[in-house]
Amino acid sequence: MQAAPFSDQELAAFEAHGYLIREGFFSAEEMALVRAEMRAGIRQQPYMLPGHRALISHPHLMAVMGQLCGPNFLFHHLNTYFQPAGTEGVAWHNDYEQVTVPMPRQHTNLITLIYPDGLCGEVGDLVVMPGTHRQVAAWGAYGFLGTQVLAGEVVIDRLAPGSIVISHTGLVHCRRPKPGPGPRYFCDASYVARGPHWPATSQHDWRHQYAECLRHEQAHGGRFSHLFD
Repeated sequence: MQAAPFSDQELAAFEAHGYLIREGFFSAEEMALVRAEMRAGIRQQPYMLPGHRALISHPHLMAVMGQLCGPNFLFHHLNTYFQPAGTEGVAWHNDYEQVTVPMPRQHTNLITLIYPDGLCGEVGDLVVMPGTHRQVAAWGAYGFLGTQVLAGEVVIDRLAPGSIVISHTGLVHCRRPKPGPGPRYFCDASYVARGPHWPATSQHDWRHQYAECLRHEQAHGGRFSHLFD
């Protein structure tokens, strides 16, 4: 597992491009539990599943997230996806948490894309447009482009198991569909700077999510309880 902090060069690259990659960040044992929970079928919210919940406040993830967000940040949401062969792509978009009117980007909102099995060029590739996190645009402003190839794009299609891509959520990206047997395993954990009133996640009961995560964190020492204030 890689737990070394980001270097000054990596931090500068994140500022310029809007994303960073860490190969093999999570251990094989941690990812095996997450995969097993996915294969069993997600019958409850992912933050209620032990393997998934452990990702939210994982000490190594908190260390690098603190470098990018500063010391005072909050958890926003956790999603998980089991994507079999033939899964459709997702058009170009950004994921910055905003209301109907696009929000200025002065407040940090990051997402960690977690690939338990890595990426191997099957089912779907992650494709990003470096530098677009500095633009202010609605979520689907680029959706009319579908998943077509754009000048300057970077295709991420080869990652070791347990790898992560930490991205500013304003970064324009898509999932371009690919052939292959699959499945493609994928989780995302989102964090926001403390201060503004961020929109609540639309996929979970955010009050229940925070209460359950806080209860679990306090039962295990409470080191990262501030994530759920």
